[in-house]
Amino acid sequence: GTNAHLVLQEYPEHEVVSPDTGPVLFVLSAKRAAGLVAYAEKFITYLQANPTVSLRRVTYTLQTGREAMRYRLAIVAEHYDELLRALQQFVAGDAGTWLQGEVKTQHELPSDWLSAQRRQRDWEAVGRQWVSGAIVAWTDLYPTGVQTRLSLPTYPFNRQSFWLNTGSSQHAVEAHSPSAQIQQFVECWEKEDVSQSMPIGFSTVVYVLAQDTEQAWLEADSEDVTHVVFCRVDELESQADYERLFAQLQSEGKSVDAVVYVSTGEDDYGHIHTLLQGLH
Repeated sequence: GTNAHLVLQEYPEHEVVSPDTGPVLFVLSAKRAAGLVAYAEKFITYLQANPTVSLRRVTYTLQTGREAMRYRLAIVAEHYDELLRALQQFVAGDAGTWLQGEVKTQHELPSDWLSAQRRQRDWEAVGRQWVSGAIVAWTDLYPTGVQTRLSLPTYPFNRQSFWLNTGSSQHAVEAHSPSAQIQQFVECWEKEDVSQSMPIGFSTVVYVLAQDTEQAWLEADSEDVTHVVFCRVDELESQADYERLFAQLQSEGKSVDAVVYVSTGEDDYGHIHTLLQGLH
C-alpha cells in the first residue's frame, strides 16, 4: 500500500482592523429582563479584563453573531470608558444614555433607511429602532468590509437543575409515606377510529405563553371553549403566582379543565417545573 502524510500549519492571521474612531453601537439581548442584567454584568467583567479590545470588533460580533431576543439593550459609545460606564449604570439601575426595550413583535425597516443612517452615522437612531423590534441588516453598516468576530462572553443561561431523587432519599420518602414510590411512565399509543371517538368539551382553558405572537391563532382555535385565559410566562415566575391564578379562577366559578404551556423550545424546563408545582 501507499502511505501519505501531510503536515499543516495554522494560517497566519493578517487582519486589517480599522481603528476605533467614532462611535460604535453596542447591542445586547436576553429572553428575560434579569438575564439581560446578568449578561451586561458579564460584559463589564470582560471589558475590565480586556481594556485594549477593539470595540468595533466587539460590537460587530454582537450585531451579527447573536440572536436578537425579547429584552434588548443598545448603547452608543465613543470610547471604552463610555461603554463601560453605561453598562455599569444599566446594571445599577441608574439613569444613563443607554436604550432599552421589550420586543413583542418585530418589524422590517425600509431598504433605504439604514443606508441613510449609515451615511449620517446616526447609530442612536439605529439602536432605537432595534430595541423597538426592528430587524436590522447589520452587515449593511460595514460597506468597506466586515470585521473579524471575537470570542465574547456567552449567554447567561438559567442555572437550575432538577434531579430525580433516588437511593437514600427514596427510602426516606417511603418511610414518611409507605404508599409513595417513584413512578416511571412510558408512552403507549393505541389506534382508534376517529369517527367513534368522543368529543372533548372544555369549559375553561388557561394558556401560558412564552411569546404574545401565539395569542391570535390560539383565540381562533378556541372558539368552542367557554372561558379562555391568556397569561404571559414572565407574569408567573413562582409556584405562588400559579396558585393565586387558579384560586382566582376558582372563586370566579371557572373550573380549569386544561392548562396549555406554549413553549419557545429553549430553556423552558424551569417554567414547566414551576407550573407543575402550582398545579399540585
